Amino acid sequence: MAEMGSAARVDKLRSLQAFCPNLNAENHQVTSRATTAYNCVAWVLGDEKRWYEPTPSGQYFWPGIADSDYSAQSYINMFATTGFELCDTIDLEAGFEKIAIYTTKGEFTHVALQLPTGRWTSKLGGLEDIEHDTLKALEGTGYGKPAHFMKRRVAEPRLV
Repeated sequence: MAEMGSAARVDKLRSLQAFCPNLNAENHQVTSRATTAYNCVAWVLGDEKRWYEPTPSGQYFWPGIADSDYSAQSYINMFATTGFELCDTIDLEAGFEKIAIYTTKGEFTHVALQLPTGRWTSKLGGLEDIEHDTLKALEGTGYGKPAHFMKRRVAEPRLV
């Protein structure tokens, strides 16, 4: 990845901080280039070729067996079709990967994937993928707060 000048890095961090006020240079690292090829939902599902969103026009990919609205429940139902089930904790569990679903007023806003280290990885819309120390790093007016946690069994942890 090409290095960004320090002034450009500061400007980008400021715009991210307007959206996620808890995000700072110490609690996250950028792990990819910006792309609109996929979003946070695709990222946690391991699909870097499609943008997942339940648009009425069908502009983006959305599994036909899942509800098609922006409610948190619609996304929970969609993730359930991929093997995820609701859980109560974000504690690391051997043999499972976990996701945190962010909401604002009951509407889905973002999803993050827990890494085997306990840190989190997120795709920030059309921006970069990042690793962040905590879920709180992305809380704010943009993404709201993590409201639902899900897990699914994995044979081997994925490398992100």
